[in-house]
Amino acid sequence: MCSDPITHNGHTFACRNCDQCIGARKNDWVARAMAERATSQHAYAFNLTYRDKHDGEKPDGARAFKYRDIQLWLKNLRFLYEREYGVTGEISYIICGELGENKGRVHWHTIVFAKRAFAHLGEWSDFYHVTHAKRGRENGPRITPMGRRHAFMDHWSIWPHGHIVTHAPDQAGISYVLKYALKTQFGSGRSKGKARAEHAEAYAHGVFRMSKKPPIGLRYLEEKAQRLKDLRAVPPKLELTIPGYSGFWWPKGAIRRQWCLMLHDVNQYVRQETGRDAPQWSTLLSTLEQIENVTDYEDLIYGPEERQEAQAFDLQQWRTHLATSHGENNKRVQAARIRATCGGPRPCARCFRGKTKAQKIAARLSEAVLKQRHKESGSPADFDAWARLAKQCNHHCELKDTPQHKAIFGA
Repeated sequence: MCSDPITHNGHTFACRNCDQCIGARKNDWVARAMAERATSQHAYAFNLTYRDKHDGEKPDGARAFKYRDIQLWLKNLRFLYEREYGVTGEISYIICGELGENKGRVHWHTIVFAKRAFAHLGEWSDFYHVTHAKRGRENGPRITPMGRRHAFMDHWSIWPHGHIVTHAPDQAGISYVLKYALKTQFGSGRSKGKARAEHAEAYAHGVFRMSKKPPIGLRYLEEKAQRLKDLRAVPPKLELTIPGYSGFWWPKGAIRRQWCLMLHDVNQYVRQETGRDAPQWSTLLSTLEQIENVTDYEDLIYGPEERQEAQAFDLQQWRTHLATSHGENNKRVQAARIRATCGGPRPCARCFRGKTKAQKIAARLSEAVLKQRHKESGSPADFDAWARLAKQCNHHCELKDTPQHKAIFGA
């Protein structure tokens, strides 16, 4: 929970500067990286450095962030990978560039994930440029355990700029790499008025890049959703456990929305097959305790927005659609469709998405009251069926006052 939230236009946002925000951001990225690790058979954490020139001067890459060097390194790795296996799109990465505080040298902390082995690609040698093959070792990096005083410094032919230190891609190794991604948070704004202000302003520089197609961690969610679909069930909470990660992952931002939409699809699949919600669906919805949290609720209940739903809500157009679709000359078919669309415990997607946030919160409150009444009634029917027994139009339906709706629902 942010200790210094920012409020703007009635909305509250995290400050992204307090200890709680920085810790939450780091934990989220560690969890995402561990999720990516769970779907990748091979992964390594590399520290990439720059050696001095022959005259003792620092190269350009050690003076300032030269991301082009990283791009070429990844390009070479992908080229060797494709030549070895004949496939593309199986390598993902997280890149953190750091300007060292002690010597003022740029170096890179990276995590690379892949479906197949890649450490043997290219040629590895030790600090003295003697190949591992000549030393009687396998062609690959030497893993430096976390906490080891003296790291194994290797050279890799596809990174010609300096030596490489390799760590195991477990939670400790990934946490070590990702802590450098947050150094930009430790800047002058957070240190203003303190003795460390000048130091923080000088060294609060960094580069943070990652794979975006697909985003880090998305493959794990897709595989998880497929397993849930095979089980015909949904989880009781949005949080997830990840192999090798001590704690729970609460997806955030866009990837959280993807997770909610996946669970919506799983529930829709079960409903089409069985006519009922998936097991634990009501439990999952009950975990959305904050009524103001309409985003997760909307994605779980209504799924992805269709193109026409993303446009401004047109009441007259919606009336015409209901009146003319599915049996224009059959009033019984029309009435059945309207009862199915508008007679449930919550408004349809078109009506809900045409509302303001305050109206959406009011709709959620009404549903919460209905759920409490259903619980107190002791009815064996599920919540949706119980609510429809009243044969009333949903109070938050945009068309509830039209003559057609009044005639159908007996208002």
